[in-house]
Amino acid sequence: MNRKKITLYLLRGVIAVLLVLHLVTIFHFSAEAAPQSDRTSTSLIETLLRTVSPSFSSLPPERQAETVQSLQKSVRTLAHFAEFCYLGALVCALLLTLKKKKKGLLCGFFGCVLTAAGDEMHQLLIPGRTFQWADIAVDSAGAALGFAATGLLVWLAARILQKTKQKKGTAR
Repeated sequence: MNRKKITLYLLRGVIAVLLVLHLVTIFHFSAEAAPQSDRTSTSLIETLLRTVSPSFSSLPPERQAETVQSLQKSVRTLAHFAEFCYLGALVCALLLTLKKKKKGLLCGFFGCVLTAAGDEMHQLLIPGRTFQWADIAVDSAGAALGFAATGLLVWLAARILQKTKQKKGTAR
């Protein structure tokens, strides 16, 4: 087996492991009961606010709680978008290492949408959690951005490599 094939198999393996770990992470957050999910997002928001705005810690506790509560929906929506953007990027990257890319990419994207729907259905089994069509839409938009950004980056990298090879060929 040549070096190029070994590198490709290694790359696929790394991406596949990251993909599985990320799917487990999505499942883990989905499996949190409503009170635990609220604590997770509250803790994240408080940490971000203390990092970005050190004056947040000097606010009275009730003002801190109001500020955190006012950001809950936005942060949760952004978290949904970001986790599925990363999922889309990983799926796209993995599929770009395979043949029959066009069909595979379309199927991969719909796999991300089905994962979003499955994630929401899974939440129906969790105390205090609900099925939200809006979350599926946000997740799907995140996956679409992940696919598009990864596809664009790979395309740009291929163009740069192609031009570099062309320059080396004409320099000889």
